[in-house]
Amino acid sequence: MGILLDSSSQYTAVSMKRHWMIPVALLGLVLAAGVYISIPGHAPAGQPALVELSPRALADFQSDFNRASSGPRVILLISPT
Repeated sequence: MGILLDSSSQYTAVSMKRHWMIPVALLGLVLAAGVYISIPGHAPAGQPALVELSPRALADFQSDFNRASSGPRVILLISPT
């Protein structure tokens, strides 16, 4: 809690509390974003589950892709840049 040390100090208890509110709020946002990102996604009902790409999952994807050669197939790669 901020306390006036002398009569020339410009800080009061209110301004000291506000001084710490910004870093605490930013820390809270970073923690909330971390929790949100760490939660695995889910697919809507009726669709195959989402998978992370790994060498094993890539081999499964390739075999599923080749197995569905009777219809149109699309691979969509989206990059954030």
